[in-house]
Amino acid sequence: MGIGTIGTAIGAAVDVLPKVKDVAEVFVGNRRAREDNQHEENTSIFGAYSSEWSYQANNRSGWDAFWDGVNRMPRPLCVLIIVGLFPWCAYDPESFERSMRALGVMPEMMWWLIMTILGFYFGAKSYEKSRMPSTKPGVLPAEFKTTVKGVPVATPPGPRKPVQLEHETANDATMRSLRQ
Repeated sequence: MGIGTIGTAIGAAVDVLPKVKDVAEVFVGNRRAREDNQHEENTSIFGAYSSEWSYQANNRSGWDAFWDGVNRMPRPLCVLIIVGLFPWCAYDPESFERSMRALGVMPEMMWWLIMTILGFYFGAKSYEKSRMPSTKPGVLPAEFKTTVKGVPVATPPGPRKPVQLEHETANDATMRSLRQ
């Protein structure tokens, strides 16, 4: 075995390494490209949020502010009315009793209708709030930190936990072992 043979073996190994990398990327993926894509996606999402909220803040008329206030009134009014029943009962029991008797005469189907409307209104608001990000517009989440120049920089994510499947196949076990 001469130097030429060793050089040929090293040359062949160097030629094979990029192909092994390409095959490994099929199963594992390119981490750098995945992180770059995730960073671009997060940046575009935060850019969209900031542009939407800055447009709303800068281009509001009195009419917009009025309707925004009207849209925020139903829930506080419901709470104030319900809480206001207690002092009303103590202050004017006769009037309170007459009003409650009138409500007692109301047909059951009308109560169902009122509860359906209120349920859909409050349910839609709750669903809408649950889908919104947990931060205020213009505020970055905790995993973002700020450099000296004030430019947000993402911190690297922590290690991911492997997914445990109920019925693991041979292919799943192979994929899990390749990821580790």
